[in-house]
Amino acid sequence: MYNCAVILAAGEGKRMKSSIPKVLHKVCGREMVNIVIDSAKKAQIEDIDVVIGKGAEQVKEATKSRDVTYSLQDGQLGTGHAVLCAGDFL
Repeated sequence: MYNCAVILAAGEGKRMKSSIPKVLHKVCGREMVNIVIDSAKKAQIEDIDVVIGKGAEQVKEATKSRDVTYSLQDGQLGTGHAVLCAGDFL
């Protein structure tokens, strides 16, 4: 069986009223996206794709030391669309 993870990190976080992408907000001093990546790795998932959109470069910068790939979601059209954007990875 092939184990992989797709992390949806393309949302704007408009309701948060912040210029920082919502996945880069910190919880206990760590960016949320890195907490999710660590959880996937702890579950022994090696192939991880992060779907990025708004603030893509900021998310890449925050995760550059991680062994992940990226898929781009140009327009935020919902979670289903985000998963479709990871189609090449899957």
